[in-house]
Amino acid sequence: MAMKNPDSVSFNEAHIRNLKIQIIKLASQRGEDINSVINNLYSENEIHDKFYFRKNDIHEYKANFFESHGTEYHFRNLMTERLKEYSGKHKEAKENYSDARSRFLDQSKALFRRMEENPWNFDNDDFERTKNDLKDDLSILHWGSLPIYKEKYMEERGALPEKDVVAYYDDIYTFKDLVKWIEEEATWKPSFKGDCNLDQDMNFSVYSRRWGHRDSYRIKRTISGWDIRAIAINGSSAKDGTGMIMENLDHDNIFYPKQSIKDAFTYLWEMADEREMTVEELAAKLQNIADWISAIEKVFGECKPDWL
Repeated sequence: MAMKNPDSVSFNEAHIRNLKIQIIKLASQRGEDINSVINNLYSENEIHDKFYFRKNDIHEYKANFFESHGTEYHFRNLMTERLKEYSGKHKEAKENYSDARSRFLDQSKALFRRMEENPWNFDNDDFERTKNDLKDDLSILHWGSLPIYKEKYMEERGALPEKDVVAYYDDIYTFKDLVKWIEEEATWKPSFKGDCNLDQDMNFSVYSRRWGHRDSYRIKRTISGWDIRAIAINGSSAKDGTGMIMENLDHDNIFYPKQSIKDAFTYLWEMADEREMTVEELAAKLQNIADWISAIEKVFGECKPDWL
């Protein structure tokens, strides 16, 4: 990925951008007029159901989009302006989208074939020529397809696409992202993703040398991390397990590689949040971490010098 732009973009900014795009895409798919969408009042449940704001989205980002009106919410003025602008550009781009799409895919695929044929001598001039040939199509393709990219991709790029569409794709990696999106856009569907595995009780069984057997904790994934219930210590933890999970392990003198386990908890939390992972799959992966800790704890005890 290219070096990060001085105008850096945070995960939150990228996610808010994706939520805006999602609202436009959903309205377009349903054939709804954007003015009727933005002028309505919505309950919190309607925000969740209509716009596919997940529980964490409502908790973290509701105020970026809505102002309260009694027990209901309406879009903020600045947000209505942005949504109307995006919707207008989307409608305009759709008029020439089909021709631009065919031309773009043909030329980009030809470029990629040339790159595959000569992988050790990438010709940046070839990319520049192709990109310049397609420059007028980039805005049409972007606004016509309304791509939703992973937040970390936009963080790495250091920019949001809508700030300068042509400049955003002035990079082989973001250019490839657009090609992939356009190829797969028909399969896009809104999703509540990890909401299906939030606040579900799961077992976390860890061996302890102190007690000579496994102890079973109860853990839930929450919108901000994890919640653990145990005999000794109960409460919340961050996504990486910092807090009550680590305190329980430390309380029982369980030996574990702290940073690696923190990385594992973080990676699992993000994986469970990003897709519709079933509770059964999440529970199994959570127990994988517990089994890993247990194996290290046993080996540590077996290999520890008997004079210590």
